[in-house]
Amino acid sequence: MLTMFTRATALSLLLLGAAGCKDKKTEPAPAADPKIADPQPTEQASPPAPTPASSGVASIAIPHALSTSTDILTGGQPTEEHLTLAKSNGVKVVVNLRTAAEEKDYATEPKKVEELGMKYVHIPIDSKTGEGLNEENAKKLATLLAEKPAIIHCGSGQRVGALFALKAFYVDGATPDVALQTGKDNGLSKPELEKIVVDIMAKKKG
Repeated sequence: MLTMFTRATALSLLLLGAAGCKDKKTEPAPAADPKIADPQPTEQASPPAPTPASSGVASIAIPHALSTSTDILTGGQPTEEHLTLAKSNGVKVVVNLRTAAEEKDYATEPKKVEELGMKYVHIPIDSKTGEGLNEENAKKLATLLAEKPAIIHCGSGQRVGALFALKAFYVDGATPDVALQTGKDNGLSKPELEKIVVDIMAKKKG
Protein backbone atom coordinates (compact mmCIF):
# COMPACT_ATOMS: atom_id res chain seq x y z
CA MET A 1 0.00 0.00 0.00
CA LEU A 2 2.79 2.37 0.91
CA THR A 3 4.69 1.41 -2.18
CA MET A 4 1.78 2.25 -4.47
CA PHE A 5 1.34 5.64 -2.77
CA THR A 6 5.01 6.41 -3.18
CA ARG A 7 4.91 5.52 -6.85
CA ALA A 8 1.83 7.66 -7.39
CA THR A 9 3.44 10.59 -5.64
CA ALA A 10 6.61 10.26 -7.69
CA LEU A 11 4.61 10.13 -10.92
CA SER A 12 2.70 13.26 -9.98
CA LEU A 13 5.87 15.16 -9.22
CA LEU A 14 7.37 14.06 -12.51
CA LEU A 15 4.33 15.28 -14.47
CA LEU A 16 4.37 18.62 -12.66
CA GLY A 17 8.05 19.08 -13.46
CA ALA A 18 7.50 18.43 -17.15
CA ALA A 19 4.66 20.92 -17.30
CA GLY A 20 6.84 23.53 -15.58
CA CYS A 21 9.52 23.08 -18.21
CA LYS A 22 7.01 23.72 -21.02
CA ASP A 23 5.80 26.94 -19.42
CA LYS A 24 9.26 28.28 -18.67
CA LYS A 25 10.41 30.86 -21.25
CA THR A 26 13.81 30.49 -22.78
CA GLU A 27 16.10 33.18 -21.41
CA PRO A 28 18.20 35.02 -24.04
CA ALA A 29 21.92 34.48 -23.92
CA PRO A 30 23.67 37.20 -21.94
CA ALA A 31 25.30 39.91 -24.03
CA ALA A 32 29.02 39.75 -24.35
CA ASP A 33 30.87 41.92 -21.87
CA PRO A 34 32.39 44.79 -23.90
CA LYS A 35 35.33 44.79 -21.53
CA ILE A 36 36.34 41.33 -22.65
CA ALA A 37 35.26 41.59 -26.28
CA ASP A 38 37.82 40.79 -28.94
CA PRO A 39 39.91 43.92 -29.46
CA GLN A 40 39.36 45.62 -32.80
CA PRO A 41 42.50 46.43 -34.81
CA THR A 42 43.39 50.08 -34.40
CA GLU A 43 44.13 52.17 -37.45
CA GLN A 44 47.80 52.98 -37.74
CA ALA A 45 48.61 56.69 -37.78
CA SER A 46 50.04 57.87 -41.08
CA PRO A 47 53.76 58.61 -40.89
CA PRO A 48 54.63 62.31 -41.02
CA ALA A 49 55.39 63.63 -44.46
CA PRO A 50 59.11 63.93 -45.04
CA THR A 51 60.55 67.41 -44.77
CA PRO A 52 61.62 68.55 -48.22
CA ALA A 53 65.35 68.89 -48.66
CA SER A 54 66.77 72.31 -49.38
CA SER A 55 66.41 73.19 -53.01
CA GLY A 56 67.70 75.86 -55.35
CA VAL A 57 70.74 77.89 -54.36
CA ALA A 58 70.23 77.03 -50.68
CA SER A 59 71.18 73.43 -51.46
CA ILE A 60 74.69 74.43 -52.59
CA ALA A 61 76.92 73.92 -49.57
CA ILE A 62 79.68 76.43 -50.17
CA PRO A 63 81.70 77.31 -47.04
CA HIS A 64 79.80 79.56 -44.59
CA ALA A 65 76.76 79.45 -46.87
CA LEU A 66 73.90 81.82 -46.09
CA SER A 67 70.70 82.34 -48.02
CA THR A 68 68.38 85.12 -46.91
CA SER A 69 66.60 84.91 -50.26
CA THR A 70 65.46 81.93 -52.32
CA ASP A 71 67.67 82.96 -55.21
CA ILE A 72 70.74 84.54 -53.57
CA LEU A 73 73.53 82.57 -51.93
CA THR A 74 76.41 84.18 -50.04
CA GLY A 75 79.48 82.65 -48.46
CA GLY A 76 83.04 81.52 -49.04
CA GLN A 77 84.96 80.11 -51.97
CA PRO A 78 83.00 77.58 -54.07
CA THR A 79 84.65 74.52 -55.58
CA GLU A 80 84.18 73.41 -59.19
CA GLU A 81 81.64 70.89 -57.92
CA HIS A 82 79.71 73.72 -56.25
CA LEU A 83 79.75 75.65 -59.51
CA THR A 84 78.38 72.66 -61.40
CA LEU A 85 75.57 72.43 -58.84
CA ALA A 86 75.01 76.16 -59.24
CA LYS A 87 74.43 75.71 -62.95
CA SER A 88 71.98 72.84 -62.38
CA ASN A 89 70.09 75.05 -59.90
CA GLY A 90 69.67 77.88 -62.38
CA VAL A 91 72.35 80.27 -61.13
CA LYS A 92 73.02 82.99 -63.70
CA VAL A 93 75.84 85.01 -62.16
CA VAL A 94 78.76 84.32 -59.83
CA VAL A 95 80.38 87.32 -58.15
CA ASN A 96 83.84 86.96 -56.62
CA LEU A 97 85.02 89.58 -54.11
CA ARG A 98 88.50 88.13 -53.53
CA THR A 99 91.56 90.16 -54.52
CA ALA A 100 94.17 89.36 -57.16
CA ALA A 101 96.57 88.43 -54.34
CA GLU A 102 94.28 85.49 -53.55
CA GLU A 103 94.05 84.31 -57.15
CA LYS A 104 95.77 81.00 -56.49
CA ASP A 105 92.76 79.99 -54.41
CA TYR A 106 90.29 80.61 -57.24
CA ALA A 107 92.48 80.31 -60.34
CA THR A 108 90.12 77.96 -62.21
CA GLU A 109 86.89 79.66 -61.16
CA PRO A 110 86.48 82.24 -63.98
CA LYS A 111 86.99 79.65 -66.70
CA LYS A 112 84.74 77.08 -65.04
CA VAL A 113 81.92 79.57 -64.54
CA GLU A 114 82.07 80.63 -68.19
CA GLU A 115 82.29 77.03 -69.42
CA LEU A 116 79.08 76.30 -67.55
CA GLY A 117 77.38 79.23 -69.27
CA MET A 118 77.12 81.49 -66.23
CA LYS A 119 78.33 85.07 -65.90
CA TYR A 120 81.49 85.69 -63.89
CA VAL A 121 82.09 89.07 -62.24
CA HIS A 122 85.11 90.08 -60.18
CA ILE A 123 84.80 92.90 -57.62
CA PRO A 124 88.02 92.82 -55.56
CA ILE A 125 87.72 93.90 -51.93
CA ASP A 126 90.62 93.85 -49.48
CA SER A 127 89.67 92.05 -46.27
CA LYS A 128 92.13 94.00 -44.10
CA THR A 129 91.92 97.55 -45.40
CA GLY A 130 88.38 97.46 -46.78
CA GLU A 131 89.58 98.83 -50.11
CA GLY A 132 86.79 98.25 -52.60
CA LEU A 133 84.05 98.82 -50.06
CA ASN A 134 82.46 101.91 -51.55
CA GLU A 135 79.27 103.31 -53.01
CA GLU A 136 80.22 102.43 -56.57
CA ASN A 137 80.66 98.72 -55.83
CA ALA A 138 77.54 98.68 -53.65
CA LYS A 139 75.53 99.94 -56.63
CA LYS A 140 77.27 97.45 -58.91
CA LEU A 141 76.21 94.64 -56.59
CA ALA A 142 72.61 95.88 -56.68
CA THR A 143 72.66 95.78 -60.48
CA LEU A 144 74.10 92.27 -60.53
CA LEU A 145 71.49 90.99 -58.11
CA ALA A 146 68.85 91.79 -60.72
CA GLU A 147 70.33 88.88 -62.70
CA LYS A 148 69.65 86.34 -59.94
CA PRO A 149 69.77 83.50 -59.06
CA ALA A 150 73.25 84.50 -57.99
CA ILE A 151 76.18 83.45 -55.84
CA ILE A 152 78.24 86.19 -54.20
CA HIS A 153 81.35 84.99 -52.42
CA CYS A 154 84.74 85.92 -51.04
CA GLY A 155 87.05 83.75 -48.95
CA SER A 156 84.77 83.31 -45.95
CA GLY A 157 81.70 85.48 -46.53
CA GLN A 158 82.88 88.45 -44.43
CA ARG A 159 83.45 90.85 -47.33
CA VAL A 160 80.19 89.74 -48.89
CA GLY A 161 78.32 90.79 -45.76
CA ALA A 162 80.19 94.10 -45.71
CA LEU A 163 79.23 94.90 -49.30
CA PHE A 164 75.62 93.89 -48.66
CA ALA A 165 75.57 96.35 -45.74
CA LEU A 166 76.71 99.16 -48.04
CA LYS A 167 74.23 98.11 -50.71
CA ALA A 168 71.44 98.36 -48.11
CA PHE A 169 72.73 101.77 -47.04
CA TYR A 170 73.48 103.38 -50.43
CA VAL A 171 70.87 101.72 -52.65
CA ASP A 172 68.01 100.64 -50.41
CA GLY A 173 68.09 103.71 -48.17
CA ALA A 174 68.48 101.73 -44.94
CA THR A 175 69.66 103.42 -41.74
CA PRO A 176 73.20 102.54 -40.62
CA ASP A 177 71.88 100.17 -37.94
CA VAL A 178 69.59 98.34 -40.35
CA ALA A 179 72.27 98.25 -43.02
CA LEU A 180 74.77 96.78 -40.58
CA GLN A 181 72.26 94.09 -39.60
CA THR A 182 71.77 93.28 -43.28
CA GLY A 183 75.52 92.82 -43.52
CA LYS A 184 75.49 90.47 -40.53
CA ASP A 185 72.64 88.49 -42.05
CA ASN A 186 74.82 87.93 -45.09
CA GLY A 187 78.05 86.93 -43.37
CA LEU A 188 79.64 89.96 -41.70
CA SER A 189 80.86 89.25 -38.16
CA LYS A 190 84.48 90.40 -37.85
CA PRO A 191 84.61 93.49 -35.57
CA GLU A 192 87.42 95.03 -37.62
CA LEU A 193 85.45 94.84 -40.85
CA GLU A 194 82.27 95.97 -39.11
CA LYS A 195 84.11 99.10 -37.96
CA ILE A 196 85.24 99.84 -41.50
CA VAL A 197 81.65 99.59 -42.72
CA VAL A 198 80.33 101.77 -39.88
CA ASP A 199 83.00 104.40 -40.55
CA ILE A 200 82.14 104.48 -44.29
CA MET A 201 78.47 105.01 -43.55
CA ALA A 202 79.27 107.67 -40.93
CA LYS A 203 81.27 109.68 -43.48
CA LYS A 204 78.43 109.55 -45.97
CA LYS A 205 75.91 110.55 -43.34
CA GLY A 206 78.06 113.47 -42.22
